[in-house]
Amino acid sequence: MYAIFQELLKKNGLKPFDVSKATGISSSTLTDWKMGRSTPKQDKMQKIADYFGVTLDYLMTGKESKSKLSEYNEQEKLLITLKHDKKLLDSVEKFYKLSNDKKQHVIELIDLLNESSK
Repeated sequence: MYAIFQELLKKNGLKPFDVSKATGISSSTLTDWKMGRSTPKQDKMQKIADYFGVTLDYLMTGKESKSKLSEYNEQEKLLITLKHDKKLLDSVEKFYKLSNDKKQHVIELIDLLNESSK
């Protein structure tokens, strides 16, 4: 399981500390799993699987199975993307700090860019 966890970290450009902070699973617990001093409990493994947007089965076996993302609606997919893309999250936070007029300009610009890419 830890090898798959490490692959997910690498793929997403994350460190164990990032996952620890986001999931509430202590860094020492992650280290204990890595060193083989303890076995992950299912509830903690589920938190990690949810964090990465994979199934618990994938986290345990590494075998491709139906991704949880395919089960999510568009809003849930966006939330997962925001959680993993710091630059995008920072941009959204900046957007919310703008005045309503400036927000409208940003939305119009996005619409314009979308039309030009079709």
